Amino acid sequence: MRVTLLQLRTVLLAQSIEQVDAGRTLVSQADWDEATRTAVAAARQRGAQRVGAGDVVLERADTVARRASGRDAVIAALHEPGAAWRWLARGLPLLALVMGLAVDRIANAHRVDLLSPPLLIVLAWNLCVYLLMGWRAWRPPATGLPLLQGLGQLTRRLGSGRGRGLAARIAADFHARWWAHTADLQVQRAARVLHLCAAAWGAGIALSLLLRGLVVRYQFGWESTFLDAAQVHAIVSVLFWPLAVLFGTAPFTLQEIAATQNFAGEGAGGSRWVWMYVGLLA
Repeated sequence: MRVTLLQLRTVLLAQSIEQVDAGRTLVSQADWDEATRTAVAAARQRGAQRVGAGDVVLERADTVARRASGRDAVIAALHEPGAAWRWLARGLPLLALVMGLAVDRIANAHRVDLLSPPLLIVLAWNLCVYLLMGWRAWRPPATGLPLLQGLGQLTRRLGSGRGRGLAARIAADFHARWWAHTADLQVQRAARVLHLCAAAWGAGIALSLLLRGLVVRYQFGWESTFLDAAQVHAIVSVLFWPLAVLFGTAPFTLQEIAATQNFAGEGAGGSRWVWMYVGLLA
């Protein structure tokens, strides 16, 4: 039987109430019996000849969850969760985009820095993600993946709350059940948000460079206390190697790198540096 996430949530909540509320304090035994009778009657109205557990579980769970929700605000929040996660999933990438715009502007007001820290951080993040994807493809994660275990423990702690009342214990039990059934989905959602944040951050940096280039005459180049032109050229060759391989972009020569030390480059030549940046961030 296929169920939606909301239906699964309702069934698991009813199971937690039934398991934890052994004294039938929140939902009385009479309420449970009535919920069962109502679910059986609804199944027969749908044409079920022999009513089984699968025919009544959703209806019974919904009735119990609604009655418990009407008597306790904590249970009501579990039954019908708010839109906090949806807003967070949408807001974090937007925040990353704004940070990309702001960070590059703060770090390089009128310069295109070949060794820009925001750019290097984005590239390092992307490299780590690609390495992780390759490692997981080569060695599929086991059931006891530390990330899954850590997120599960965090979820149970959040569910338990500080109180030890009936509602808090039901919440803890529910979150444990919910995590056991939806761990993979939660990890996929979290990973998707992280990837969107990284992409939005890179897009923010790229947009900052392009938009400011319309009204600002860039000085472009690099500066370093410890690196010389040959070392920077080696770093640049590695950074822009993907563009050279995929798009045939001409790499920077050692002479070009040396000529732009201490941001000596200026004028239309800066557009090449900007587009190379954008190509890397894409």
